[in-house]
Amino acid sequence: MYAPEEGESFDVNNLNISRMFNVNDFNGGTCYFSPNSFAKNIAPKEIDLNYDKTKDKTSGSFDSKTASYKGVSIKEICIKLKIDRLGNVSNS
Repeated sequence: MYAPEEGESFDVNNLNISRMFNVNDFNGGTCYFSPNSFAKNIAPKEIDLNYDKTKDKTSGSFDSKTASYKGVSIKEICIKLKIDRLGNVSNS
């Protein structure tokens, strides 16, 4: 899956790898993703850290998966990609 920035035109030949995600699992209406470049988290809940001003602390999603990217639900903005065994990317 690819999460484009708002207003970004989709070009399969010019993708930002930091916005590519793998689908981990589904739970009811929620879909959980992990960044494509993710190997292992260093600190607990480091994938989607947000500062909550009301609680005056940093919060995050599950240890190695997230449902949002920059506060926006990935499943609402994602574009499905097809990647073959040679690493060639195409729009699915």
